[in-house]
Amino acid sequence: MYRCPGGQLFSDFLTKFNLYLPRFKNVIITGDLNCNLLVDSFESNYIKNFICEYSLFSVPFGSTHHSGFSQLDVMIVDSSNKVKSFAKSLTPFAVGHHIISICYEFHNLNRTPQIITYRDFSNCDHDALANDLIAVFRIRLSNLLILSNIHPIELTNSLNIFYDCINETLNAHAPYITKRITHRSIPWLHSDLRTRIKIRDKLFSRAKRLRNPVLLQQYRIMRREIKYALKYAKDTYLIDTLPLQSSPNILWSYLGKLGLTNAPSQSSLNHLSASTLNRYYSQVASSHPPCTQEALNNILSQPLPTSHPSFVLTPTNNHEVLNSLNSIMNKSRGLSPDNLRLSHLKQLLHIITPYRTAIINLSFKLNMFPSVWKNPT
Repeated sequence: MYRCPGGQLFSDFLTKFNLYLPRFKNVIITGDLNCNLLVDSFESNYIKNFICEYSLFSVPFGSTHHSGFSQLDVMIVDSSNKVKSFAKSLTPFAVGHHIISICYEFHNLNRTPQIITYRDFSNCDHDALANDLIAVFRIRLSNLLILSNIHPIELTNSLNIFYDCINETLNAHAPYITKRITHRSIPWLHSDLRTRIKIRDKLFSRAKRLRNPVLLQQYRIMRREIKYALKYAKDTYLIDTLPLQSSPNILWSYLGKLGLTNAPSQSSLNHLSASTLNRYYSQVASSHPPCTQEALNNILSQPLPTSHPSFVLTPTNNHEVLNSLNSIMNKSRGLSPDNLRLSHLKQLLHIITPYRTAIINLSFKLNMFPSVWKNPT
């Protein structure tokens, strides 16, 4: 887009912009507006208000003209999160203007549906699940709790049986189900707002079809009202629901489910050069003076120990294992080699712990770490 010096403000552009904006989710506006956005003036405030009203983002290039403190060339996008990096030439390129560029990430409009598979505990009888697991352990691992010694192969087999017992019991009471998710639900978007949004879209289609400026103005007013109504509904919903979360971990998990904490992280290389970062971290690493020759000689003159104590793993007990499992319960997000989540076993820890303790102690005694635990997950 180009605007000649002292030209009219871009009312024709806004008409076209309003026409195409509802159809697309990616917006890039770039050009020479011949309006200095770095100063406070009627023209610059007009453009800034346009950016604010449409929730756009102006890439902060700073001065883009050789005359000094003047940002005449702009790149305006719909979201700062889509701008992965931006750059400006060190010297003017054409007619005193610098070259400006951005790396922009387009979001796919035809997003492929997400397929998720998870265990369904909605109809699970936890008492029956616990009783069945106890019965299976007693049948298939009856000797594990009384063994004082075991062959390494038998230890691996016992560990595999341990996992099989848990998986088979969970499959019977909380089977895996697969669901297709097309989009994230918005809990604060109630039926009244959905109806108003449909009316707004129909009003826009009618204004576009008839090319009626009165209908177009009505559409703009309604769009603004719905925008504020959505913000109010979202704030009200969060104010009512966030205090109900019992712990910080549950609170952050809840915010993640709402999509409020999943913003892509911004790399420092988007804002600082690699040489600047290297120079900073090299200064941090060298902030302490190096070891002098005298200090090094004193270290080398120290006598070495003549005996080395042997490293021995002491047996653990049910109490220590249960405390360890409980301590990582809220932080564990990984899977075991058999795709077992610790959260699935929250109600079964008191049943699993004695067998887990027996396997750990036998591993200590044999000086062997089971190969199944070495697999990356």
